Amino acid sequence: MNKPWGRFYGIGVGPGDPELMTLKAIQILHRVPVICYPQAVAGDRSMALAIVDRAIPLEGKVLVAFPFTMSSANSGVSWQKALNKVLTYLQEGKDCAFITEGDPFTYSTFIYVYEYMRHHYPHVPVEVVPGVSSVMASAARAGVPLAVGKERVALLPALYHVTEISHLLDHWDTIVLLKVNRVLADLAPELARKGLVEKAVLVRRATLPEEQISWGHEALRNETADYFSLLIVRR
Repeated sequence: MNKPWGRFYGIGVGPGDPELMTLKAIQILHRVPVICYPQAVAGDRSMALAIVDRAIPLEGKVLVAFPFTMSSANSGVSWQKALNKVLTYLQEGKDCAFITEGDPFTYSTFIYVYEYMRHHYPHVPVEVVPGVSSVMASAARAGVPLAVGKERVALLPALYHVTEISHLLDHWDTIVLLKVNRVLADLAPELARKGLVEKAVLVRRATLPEEQISWGHEALRNETADYFSLLIVRR
């Protein structure tokens, strides 16, 4: 009789503060022998692994880095070798967990792995454990409610031309722009034209020790904004 495959978990570890990890996430990570984590090919430290390292002891765990690039994330080219290694552990009946900052199903690299697994290895049990996203954490830290009553929220990665958000500013009550650092300066004229500069709040690295929150003109010229920065504009 064949040994049953191990379970593959996708676990959201939150925005940065390890105390925002769910009890279920911590319990699973204590138990699983193998932890996978996303790693930028450029060699930047994995934020997800840094969060987990502050929550549970990693000694004795098998750590498997999944290298990702923007060009090959969806194709699986960069992380296929890592997945093959994980499949070996799963076939041995060992549970494995893929950790990701924020929530696994919200702009996460885990989604690529999840969809690949569902298509090519449907017999492997997969369980997704939700986490606190940076959007919710940033709103809480800045004291900005995202929506109330019938208000509508638009959530977008800032990977478009700035003029494309004009209609969103007119028709949505709150917009949240993720990964906003590359277009931050270009947003100022559009927000000024609509009288929304003072409604903008930039949150950088929410819940981490280096967290920064700035408003209005200061938010739009913030030179310390990085990949882990987002902008909330609430009309």
